[in-house]
Amino acid sequence: MASTHAGDASAEHLSLTQRARGDSMLMTRAGNIRLACFDVDGTLTDGRLYFDSEGREIKAFHVHDGQGLVLLRQVGIEVALITARHSEVARRRAVELRVRAHIGVKDKLACVRELCGELGIGLDAVCF
Repeated sequence: MASTHAGDASAEHLSLTQRARGDSMLMTRAGNIRLACFDVDGTLTDGRLYFDSEGREIKAFHVHDGQGLVLLRQVGIEVALITARHSEVARRRAVELRVRAHIGVKDKLACVRELCGELGIGLDAVCF
């Protein structure tokens, strides 16, 4: 049975108000993003690695993810793929999408900081 107590309605309203305030803050922060960085394996792929009989790596990328990265570029957000693996497949995907590729990266934070320096932005303008 649903409660009709006035205190319950007030608590619900407060919750909605807090949520709207949080959404507003999130939208403000999102509007400041100038660089979007993505890992590759398990983020832009399903995480599985395939190798052909000659040892070449094969990965499956979803076209919807690629379209999202292109849309980010179209609205002026730099996009970078940053992966620890030495992956020619990831490099080729980045070229195809016209995004930055950082392959074989051991220290991803250092890589992001370097990108920030190149772009003249702070870490607060980055999502990873």
